[in-house]
Formats: sequence, structure tokens, C-alpha cells
Amino acid sequence: MKLTETKERLASMLAENRDDMNAATKEAAYKEFSRVAKEYFETDGELGFQIAHAGSGYKITVNFRALRVKNFTTLK
Repeated sequence: MKLTETKERLASMLAENRDDMNAATKEAAYKEFSRVAKEYFETDGELGFQIAHAGSGYKITVNFRALRVKNFTTLK
């Protein structure tokens, strides 16, 4: 591997590490997604939450089991 390629790869890896969510931010996001899921659905079990790099952004996956959809009205 050429020196310039190595430098570029290292710079990319460092940038990705800087962009990662810290533990407190991940916990806050998890709690907020969980709150929203419970607002609209009767949930069963724990909420699954994953975040991963995807190209120049992130892929966020939130999953949970719902027993029913709660009744709600939209605001106008």
C-alpha cells in the first residue's frame, strides 16, 4: 500500500471514529425511540436499536414487537 493511500485510510478511520455516537447519546436516542414507539403502539419486550456507518451517512435500525396500534388522532 502506498504512503498516500495509508494516510487517506487513516484519516478516514479517524473521521469515522469522531462521528460515532458516545454512550450517553446512544442511550438518549434509545430512550427517545422507545418513548415514541410506546406512544403509538402497545409494545412487547425490548426495543432493538442499531446504528452503523453506511457510505457517507448512517444506517439506523429500530425494531420492536407491537401487540396493537394505539388509537390516536392527527393534529391539524
